[in-house]
Amino acid sequence: MLASSQTQNFGSETHREFVHHAVAALSDKARLPGLPLRWQNLRFEVVTDPADLMRAFSLRYRAYSSCGFISPDDFPLGLEADRFDDRAVHFIARSDFSEELVGYTRLIMGKPLQLEDLLDISDYRSRFNDRICEISRLMVYPKGQRFVCRGLRHVAFRWAEAAAVACVVGISLAQQEEFFKRLHLMPMEPSRRCLYTGTHFRLLVGRTLYGNHFEIQQNRLYVRDLLNCGSSQALCAPLITS
Repeated sequence: MLASSQTQNFGSETHREFVHHAVAALSDKARLPGLPLRWQNLRFEVVTDPADLMRAFSLRYRAYSSCGFISPDDFPLGLEADRFDDRAVHFIARSDFSEELVGYTRLIMGKPLQLEDLLDISDYRSRFNDRICEISRLMVYPKGQRFVCRGLRHVAFRWAEAAAVACVVGISLAQQEEFFKRLHLMPMEPSRRCLYTGTHFRLLVGRTLYGNHFEIQQNRLYVRDLLNCGSSQALCAPLITS
């Protein structure tokens, strides 16, 4: 799940506007009962505090700049934000030991979704009666943080289920297809692939992306089992999606 084809070579004022609109859109109504979730010495939460959103944007910036996906010159505030953040529900993972953020993802709501800059998903919108959202920016950072990705998926998918979302869609690097299949994010049918032509993630220009999807109804047991598995798998960062 990567980036849209939007032009992102923006100056500091436009960048500041993205951040401002995202902060203004935050709402306590996004928090589900039972959150924050504590699991495996981690806390998982929906972002409702502007300070936490700034920390999340900073984490996104550090994750993407450290692997060369973005240019620091394009993000003068040291915050990676875009035009979809004011329509997103933001999820963070925080270490109980350090209080630092160690992971992030978001669900983009409404129309158009980020991937619709690249792919036509009108048949999916019709099939699921527009009860669709997009998962993106799924990342674990810094490296070696265990259980973070699993907990983030759990809270994001449970939030989507509670919001009556029927299908979560995304776009990913073609070489990550098998990895995302293991996460039950399956390739769209028929197969939808495209070349990244945007400017936000410069390292990806010309790389092949593909659309995937996660059906809530078919995966209810999987979502509930995410936190029941005591896997020792260490997930490296950044796991970068849309």
